[in-house]
Amino acid sequence: MPYSLSGQNSRVSWAYNWFYQPCPEGQTSCGFNPAIQFIPLLYSNAANLLSAWPAAAQAAINAGATALMSFNEPDVCFVGSACMSVNAAVSTYQQYMQPFAGQALLGAPAVTNGGSPFGLTYLSWFLGNCTGCTIDFINIHWYSNKFAGASYFEFFVNETRALARGRPIWVTEFGQRIAVLVPHKEGEDEPAATTRGGKRAKKWFEDPSSSADEGAGQGPSKAKRRKRSNRAVNVDVDKADHHDEPQTMEDLEAVAQGLLSR
Repeated sequence: MPYSLSGQNSRVSWAYNWFYQPCPEGQTSCGFNPAIQFIPLLYSNAANLLSAWPAAAQAAINAGATALMSFNEPDVCFVGSACMSVNAAVSTYQQYMQPFAGQALLGAPAVTNGGSPFGLTYLSWFLGNCTGCTIDFINIHWYSNKFAGASYFEFFVNETRALARGRPIWVTEFGQRIAVLVPHKEGEDEPAATTRGGKRAKKWFEDPSSSADEGAGQGPSKAKRRKRSNRAVNVDVDKADHHDEPQTMEDLEAVAQGLLSR
């Protein structure tokens, strides 16, 4: 079971969303499990969020929250990201997160695994410029495709460790499938999403001493045939040879360029 109402017999102890409280504004009940600790997130530096944050964060701490998270993917400007300059992230953190130091653990902005100047480059700039900031843990998001896989997850976490300097690392978004537009010939099998690559990454994440190659050799399943020529499909994360997976950020960017040029 994903969690229990009593909070017992479960490995899930906390949850978060893109908001500073578990329920939408004006709702006191939304089905959130009271046995799960809610961790507030200051999503961005939007004025309405900043005005509500001090009271909301303090209320969450009073209710038992042991941590606060800052800014959802400020390093990029996608739909759903905070889209903040480093200077804006630093000044907002200093004004709105730092006052809670000592009351709860404070998390660095959650960055993506994009290449420079995004991702860890953005995080390094933030850490270097946020003088006087209390940062208790590092927060990262990781998404991959068939050209990267579990070995890239290991690489990214290890690169993050170098920046974290002993701080705990929280992986708060994690995914290994991506929909891409690929040409498809009539009569060919459509690649189906499989989970072995995801299990490899999950196994390493839970036990870094284990080998990322363990469990290899299972063949992917096939979906039924379809007769459309170009469409978005879930890419099979296990089609790629493990030895051909990118080993650096630059390798991954080159792979992305190859996908876009198809």
